[in-house]
Amino acid sequence: MDKFPLISLHARKVSTTGMYNLLHVFNNIRSLTCWEPMFDIWDLSYFPHLRQLTLIRVRYSESVLNSIIYYFENCKRAKYLEKICLEFIVQDQDIQEAPVLYIPEVDVSKIFHKCESLKVFTIEFKDSLQATPSLGYSAYNNPRNVTRAWFQSLSHVQFGQMVQNSVVSVILGNCPSLVNFHANHCPDLGDSDLTEALPIEKAESRLRLRCFYIYEASLLTENSFYTILEAFPNLRQFGNLSRWAVNCEGIQTIVRTIRNNNLEVEILCGSHWFQSACEQEVII
Repeated sequence: MDKFPLISLHARKVSTTGMYNLLHVFNNIRSLTCWEPMFDIWDLSYFPHLRQLTLIRVRYSESVLNSIIYYFENCKRAKYLEKICLEFIVQDQDIQEAPVLYIPEVDVSKIFHKCESLKVFTIEFKDSLQATPSLGYSAYNNPRNVTRAWFQSLSHVQFGQMVQNSVVSVILGNCPSLVNFHANHCPDLGDSDLTEALPIEKAESRLRLRCFYIYEASLLTENSFYTILEAFPNLRQFGNLSRWAVNCEGIQTIVRTIRNNNLEVEILCGSHWFQSACEQEVII
Protein backbone atom coordinates (compact mmCIF):
# COMPACT_ATOMS: atom_id res chain seq x y z
CA MET A 1 0.00 0.00 0.00
CA ASP A 2 1.40 3.40 -1.02
CA LYS A 3 2.18 5.94 1.71
CA PHE A 4 2.11 9.75 1.51
CA PRO A 5 3.81 12.38 3.71
CA LEU A 6 0.57 14.30 4.38
CA ILE A 7 0.56 15.97 7.82
CA SER A 8 -2.85 17.73 7.83
CA LEU A 9 -6.10 16.05 6.84
CA HIS A 10 -9.77 17.10 6.68
CA ALA A 11 -12.28 14.30 6.21
CA ARG A 12 -16.00 13.52 6.56
CA LYS A 13 -17.89 10.42 7.70
CA VAL A 14 -14.79 8.28 8.03
CA SER A 15 -15.80 4.68 8.72
CA THR A 16 -13.81 1.98 10.50
CA THR A 17 -12.53 0.74 7.15
CA GLY A 18 -11.74 4.28 6.08
CA MET A 19 -9.76 4.85 9.26
CA TYR A 20 -7.81 1.65 8.61
CA ASN A 21 -6.83 2.97 5.20
CA LEU A 22 -5.91 6.38 6.59
CA LEU A 23 -3.65 4.82 9.20
CA HIS A 24 -1.73 2.93 6.56
CA VAL A 25 -1.56 5.60 3.88
CA PHE A 26 -1.22 8.80 5.94
CA ASN A 27 0.60 7.68 9.08
CA ASN A 28 2.48 11.00 9.40
CA ILE A 29 -0.66 13.03 10.14
CA ARG A 30 -0.18 15.71 12.80
CA SER A 31 -3.55 17.48 12.42
CA LEU A 32 -6.84 15.64 11.84
CA THR A 33 -10.25 17.26 11.35
CA CYS A 34 -13.21 14.96 10.84
CA TRP A 35 -16.89 15.78 10.38
CA GLU A 36 -19.44 13.18 11.58
CA PRO A 37 -16.87 10.52 12.53
CA MET A 38 -18.10 6.93 12.24
CA PHE A 39 -14.97 5.09 13.36
CA ASP A 40 -13.91 3.67 16.72
CA ILE A 41 -12.38 6.64 18.55
CA TRP A 42 -9.64 4.42 19.97
CA ASP A 43 -8.25 4.05 16.43
CA LEU A 44 -6.87 7.58 16.84
CA SER A 45 -4.29 6.13 19.22
CA TYR A 46 -2.51 4.52 16.25
CA PHE A 47 -1.50 7.86 14.74
CA PRO A 48 2.03 8.24 16.16
CA HIS A 49 2.45 11.94 15.34
CA LEU A 50 -1.04 13.32 16.03
CA ARG A 51 -0.90 16.74 17.72
CA GLN A 52 -4.19 18.43 16.77
CA LEU A 53 -7.60 16.74 16.84
CA THR A 54 -10.91 18.28 15.76
CA LEU A 55 -14.11 16.22 15.74
CA ILE A 56 -17.15 18.05 14.36
CA ARG A 57 -20.83 17.07 14.56
CA VAL A 58 -20.27 14.02 16.71
CA ARG A 59 -23.69 12.57 17.49
CA TYR A 60 -23.95 12.77 21.25
CA SER A 61 -24.73 9.76 23.41
CA GLU A 62 -23.33 8.67 26.73
CA SER A 63 -21.54 5.73 25.12
CA VAL A 64 -19.91 7.93 22.45
CA LEU A 65 -18.82 10.43 25.09
CA ASN A 66 -17.39 7.63 27.23
CA SER A 67 -15.41 6.26 24.28
CA ILE A 68 -13.88 9.70 23.65
CA ILE A 69 -13.02 10.16 27.32
CA TYR A 70 -11.55 6.63 27.43
CA TYR A 71 -9.24 7.56 24.56
CA PHE A 72 -7.95 10.67 26.33
CA GLU A 73 -7.55 8.87 29.65
CA ASN A 74 -5.78 5.77 28.35
CA CYS A 75 -3.93 6.65 25.16
CA LYS A 76 -0.25 7.15 25.96
CA ARG A 77 0.14 9.54 23.02
CA ALA A 78 -2.60 11.85 24.34
CA LYS A 79 0.09 13.68 26.31
CA TYR A 80 1.40 15.07 23.00
CA LEU A 81 -1.90 16.59 21.87
CA GLU A 82 -1.74 20.38 21.63
CA LYS A 83 -5.23 21.09 20.31
CA ILE A 84 -8.56 19.37 21.00
CA CYS A 85 -11.83 20.66 19.53
CA LEU A 86 -15.03 18.70 20.10
CA GLU A 87 -18.45 19.58 18.71
CA PHE A 88 -21.39 17.34 19.64
CA ILE A 89 -24.86 17.43 18.14
CA VAL A 90 -27.59 16.63 20.65
CA GLN A 91 -30.77 15.77 18.78
CA ASP A 92 -33.99 15.96 20.76
CA GLN A 93 -35.06 12.45 19.80
CA ASP A 94 -31.85 11.14 21.36
CA ILE A 95 -32.88 12.32 24.84
CA GLN A 96 -36.68 12.38 24.69
CA GLU A 97 -36.95 9.00 26.44
CA ALA A 98 -34.85 10.21 29.37
CA PRO A 99 -36.05 12.73 31.96
CA VAL A 100 -34.90 16.20 31.00
CA LEU A 101 -33.59 16.76 34.53
CA TYR A 102 -31.18 13.82 34.23
CA ILE A 103 -28.44 14.57 31.76
CA PRO A 104 -24.99 13.43 32.91
CA GLU A 105 -22.41 16.12 33.55
CA VAL A 106 -19.31 16.03 31.36
CA ASP A 107 -16.23 15.98 33.58
CA VAL A 108 -13.60 17.77 31.49
CA SER A 109 -10.89 16.85 34.01
CA LYS A 110 -10.91 13.36 32.50
CA ILE A 111 -9.89 14.88 29.17
CA PHE A 112 -7.36 17.34 30.54
CA HIS A 113 -5.32 15.30 32.95
CA LYS A 114 -3.38 13.17 30.47
CA CYS A 115 -2.98 15.91 27.85
CA GLU A 116 0.19 17.45 29.22
CA SER A 117 0.91 19.62 26.15
CA LEU A 118 -2.60 20.97 25.61
CA LYS A 119 -2.77 24.59 24.39
CA VAL A 120 -6.22 24.89 22.79
CA PHE A 121 -9.41 23.22 24.02
CA THR A 122 -12.97 23.79 22.82
CA ILE A 123 -16.13 21.79 23.43
CA GLU A 124 -19.68 22.57 22.38
CA PHE A 125 -23.13 20.97 22.17
CA LYS A 126 -25.48 21.98 19.36
CA ASP A 127 -28.85 21.36 17.70
CA SER A 128 -30.93 20.65 20.82
CA LEU A 129 -33.90 22.72 21.97
CA GLN A 130 -33.80 20.90 25.31
CA ALA A 131 -31.16 20.84 28.02
CA THR A 132 -27.66 19.75 27.03
CA PRO A 133 -24.93 18.24 29.23
CA SER A 134 -23.24 20.68 31.58
CA LEU A 135 -19.47 20.90 31.90
CA GLY A 136 -17.90 20.31 35.29
CA TYR A 137 -14.51 19.65 36.83
CA SER A 138 -14.70 17.13 39.64
CA ALA A 139 -11.24 15.60 39.89
CA TYR A 140 -10.52 17.26 43.22
CA ASN A 141 -12.06 19.58 45.79
CA ASN A 142 -9.45 22.32 46.08
CA PRO A 143 -8.06 23.26 42.65
CA ARG A 144 -5.51 25.75 43.95
CA ASN A 145 -3.58 23.01 45.75
CA VAL A 146 -3.09 20.79 42.72
CA THR A 147 -0.46 21.10 39.98
CA ARG A 148 -1.08 19.60 36.54
CA ALA A 149 1.20 19.75 33.51
CA TRP A 150 -1.53 21.03 31.20
CA PHE A 151 -2.11 23.99 33.55
CA GLN A 152 1.16 25.47 32.32
CA SER A 153 0.49 25.18 28.57
CA LEU A 154 -3.23 25.91 28.17
CA SER A 155 -3.73 29.14 26.18
CA HIS A 156 -7.27 29.13 24.75
CA VAL A 157 -10.50 27.57 26.02
CA GLN A 158 -14.09 27.75 24.84
CA PHE A 159 -16.75 25.94 26.86
CA GLY A 160 -20.32 25.58 25.66
CA GLN A 161 -23.10 25.39 26.63
CA MET A 162 -23.74 25.21 30.40
CA VAL A 163 -20.57 25.63 32.46
CA GLN A 164 -20.33 24.84 36.16
CA ASN A 165 -18.41 27.03 38.60
CA SER A 166 -15.85 24.26 39.13
CA VAL A 167 -14.59 24.68 35.55
CA VAL A 168 -14.34 28.47 35.85
CA SER A 169 -12.47 28.22 39.16
CA VAL A 170 -9.96 25.61 37.98
CA ILE A 171 -9.11 27.25 34.66
CA LEU A 172 -8.86 30.83 35.91
CA GLY A 173 -6.97 29.85 39.05
CA ASN A 174 -4.32 27.56 37.59
CA CYS A 175 -3.38 28.47 34.02
CA PRO A 176 -0.67 31.18 33.80
CA SER A 177 -0.42 30.87 29.99
CA LEU A 178 -4.13 31.43 29.42
CA VAL A 179 -4.80 34.07 26.75
CA ASN A 180 -8.52 33.60 26.05
CA PHE A 181 -11.32 32.36 28.30
CA HIS A 182 -14.69 31.82 26.61
CA ALA A 183 -17.75 30.25 28.23
CA ASN A 184 -21.30 30.16 26.93
CA HIS A 185 -23.60 30.00 29.98
CA CYS A 186 -22.57 30.12 33.64
CA PRO A 187 -25.95 30.03 35.47
CA ASP A 188 -24.54 29.75 39.01
CA LEU A 189 -21.58 32.11 38.71
CA GLY A 190 -22.03 35.14 40.96
CA ASP A 191 -19.83 38.08 41.89
CA SER A 192 -18.49 36.36 45.01
CA ASP A 193 -17.65 33.19 43.06
CA LEU A 194 -15.65 35.17 40.52
CA THR A 195 -13.86 37.10 43.25
CA GLU A 196 -12.91 33.85 44.98
CA ALA A 197 -11.61 32.37 41.71
CA LEU A 198 -9.53 35.50 40.98
CA PRO A 199 -7.62 36.57 44.11
CA ILE A 200 -6.06 39.96 43.40
CA GLU A 201 -2.75 39.02 45.04
CA LYS A 202 -2.19 36.49 42.24
CA ALA A 203 -2.87 38.93 39.40
CA GLU A 204 0.76 38.71 38.21
CA SER A 205 0.20 35.05 37.35
CA ARG A 206 -2.51 36.07 34.88
CA LEU A 207 -0.60 38.62 32.82
CA ARG A 208 -1.16 36.86 29.50
CA LEU A 209 -4.96 36.87 29.51
CA ARG A 210 -6.39 39.19 26.87
CA CYS A 211 -10.00 38.08 26.40
CA PHE A 212 -12.50 37.19 29.13
CA TYR A 213 -15.90 36.35 27.67
CA ILE A 214 -18.98 34.74 29.16
CA TYR A 215 -21.93 34.90 26.79
CA GLU A 216 -24.55 34.59 29.54
CA ALA A 217 -24.14 34.96 33.30
CA SER A 218 -27.36 36.14 34.88
CA LEU A 219 -25.82 36.58 38.36
CA LEU A 220 -22.79 38.69 37.42
CA THR A 221 -23.27 42.38 38.15
CA GLU A 222 -21.33 45.56 37.48
CA ASN A 223 -19.04 44.66 40.41
CA SER A 224 -17.59 41.75 38.44
CA PHE A 225 -16.24 44.16 35.85
CA TYR A 226 -13.97 45.73 38.47
CA THR A 227 -12.92 42.29 39.70
CA ILE A 228 -11.99 41.28 36.14
CA LEU A 229 -10.14 44.53 35.55
CA GLU A 230 -7.95 44.06 38.63
CA ALA A 231 -7.45 40.33 38.11
CA PHE A 232 -6.22 40.63 34.50
CA PRO A 233 -3.72 43.53 34.21
CA ASN A 234 -3.39 43.14 30.42
CA LEU A 235 -7.06 42.57 29.60
CA ARG A 236 -8.01 43.83 26.14
CA GLN A 237 -11.61 42.66 25.67
CA PHE A 238 -14.45 41.25 27.72
CA GLY A 239 -18.22 40.62 27.63
CA ASN A 240 -21.11 39.94 27.23
CA LEU A 241 -22.71 42.61 29.44
CA SER A 242 -26.06 42.41 27.67
CA ARG A 243 -26.59 38.91 29.10
CA TRP A 244 -25.25 39.69 32.58
CA ALA A 245 -27.16 41.26 35.48
CA VAL A 246 -26.07 44.73 34.36
CA ASN A 247 -28.66 47.36 33.45
CA CYS A 248 -28.22 50.30 31.07
CA GLU A 249 -26.99 52.58 33.84
CA GLY A 250 -24.42 49.99 34.86
CA ILE A 251 -23.15 49.64 31.30
CA GLN A 252 -22.85 53.42 31.01
CA THR A 253 -20.83 53.49 34.26
CA ILE A 254 -18.47 50.82 32.91
CA VAL A 255 -18.05 52.71 29.63
CA ARG A 256 -17.21 55.91 31.53
CA THR A 257 -14.71 54.06 33.71
CA ILE A 258 -12.91 52.74 30.62
CA ARG A 259 -12.92 56.15 28.93
CA ASN A 260 -11.93 58.23 31.96
CA ASN A 261 -9.01 55.95 32.79
CA ASN A 262 -7.82 55.64 29.16
CA LEU A 263 -8.11 51.86 29.31
CA GLU A 264 -7.54 49.92 26.11
CA VAL A 265 -10.41 47.54 26.81
CA GLU A 266 -13.10 46.62 24.29
CA ILE A 267 -16.60 45.66 25.43
CA LEU A 268 -17.68 42.65 23.37
CA CYS A 269 -21.25 41.91 22.29
CA GLY A 270 -23.04 38.61 21.74
CA SER A 271 -21.63 38.02 18.26
CA HIS A 272 -18.16 37.34 19.68
CA TRP A 273 -19.27 33.85 20.67
CA PHE A 274 -20.17 32.99 17.08
CA GLN A 275 -17.39 34.69 15.11
CA SER A 276 -14.41 35.16 17.38
CA ALA A 277 -10.91 35.11 15.94
CA CYS A 278 -9.26 34.61 19.33
CA GLU A 279 -8.25 31.00 18.68
CA GLN A 280 -6.37 31.95 15.50
CA GLU A 281 -4.21 34.32 17.54
CA VAL A 282 -2.83 31.46 19.65
CA ILE A 283 0.37 29.98 18.26
CA ILE A 284 0.52 26.18 18.36
